[in-house]
Amino acid sequence: MLRRRIPTSITWCSPSSAPAVLRDYLHGRYGLLAEKSRPRARARDWGRVCAEAVGRSDMKAKDEVLDIIDTYDIFDGREKLLMDLRGGDPYRYMLEHIFPPLRRMEMRIDYRVRAFDPEEAGELIGRRPQDLSLQEMYEVAQAENDDRTIVRQRDAYGREYDIAVRYFPDDDIANINASSAALVGGSGTGVGVSGPRQGESAGGQ
Repeated sequence: MLRRRIPTSITWCSPSSAPAVLRDYLHGRYGLLAEKSRPRARARDWGRVCAEAVGRSDMKAKDEVLDIIDTYDIFDGREKLLMDLRGGDPYRYMLEHIFPPLRRMEMRIDYRVRAFDPEEAGELIGRRPQDLSLQEMYEVAQAENDDRTIVRQRDAYGREYDIAVRYFPDDDIANINASSAALVGGSGTGVGVSGPRQGESAGGQ
């Protein structure tokens, strides 16, 4: 969620001009500033890699294709020879099956996580709870659940704690809170005793 995760820098590695293409796309689509990107070139022996992929395939005219790749450099007309071979059928096969997996680019995105305010968190917990930290879920639960909730909407009491434990199942406090809320909202035996312990967990994103 881009308004939640604010990119601070992007580093990518590619043997071609692909980083510039992706940088321009991210700038146009999401407004990521070009100065935040750090493209790095990574050399790759495309002839060897392509030949290995062709050798593993079951394409027709495999031996002829391999001969062209081994004999001619890209600057000596290799691609044109492949395009003209047998009416272009082997080349079209390569375009569909060989080349796509070889187009590789590595990208690392560094970002800082912006905290949601209580109003945003309250809206997101029912729609995209995975975007919230455990502490933010606790704050929503504290605001939504009180004695009046028990009286008016007993079945709805503690819904936020149930969501929290589903997304943070290994957190002890989340499990305790969900169990306590289930007692209060379910059988009623918890009325008048201490409810869930708000925000005591160190869990979060």
